[in-house]
Amino acid sequence: MAGKNGIHRVNSQNYPLFKLAERLTQDQKDFFEKYGFLHFKNFIDRETVGLVIRESEKIQDQWIREDVKAVNGVPIKYGIDIDGKRIVQRFAFANHFSLVLKNLLGDPRLKGLFELIGSDDCRIGENEKDG
Repeated sequence: MAGKNGIHRVNSQNYPLFKLAERLTQDQKDFFEKYGFLHFKNFIDRETVGLVIRESEKIQDQWIREDVKAVNGVPIKYGIDIDGKRIVQRFAFANHFSLVLKNLLGDPRLKGLFELIGSDDCRIGENEKDG
């Protein structure tokens, strides 16, 4: 529950929950400089979370069915869930298999975070092996 000035109590720690926009506010930059993190509440809405989960499940089903070993040279890691069902534990380049995931990486709000990296030459590496 929000307290005074939008400060929330989480794990006995008080810190603000921010809203992500296309540009960071000075308060967000200052908080990041001091504490090394930002917590964005509702970065994506529930509907989008559901879409991402469903898309990930579709990709997982396809990769298991096709016994995909690697994508762009990056090995796919498989495991077993608590019910003994085979699952993907590491999704490499999942954005290449889903327009929903590709569009999520294109969210203009993500570019607003680049200034936290401290370099003018920033972009999301959608095709590089280092992600």
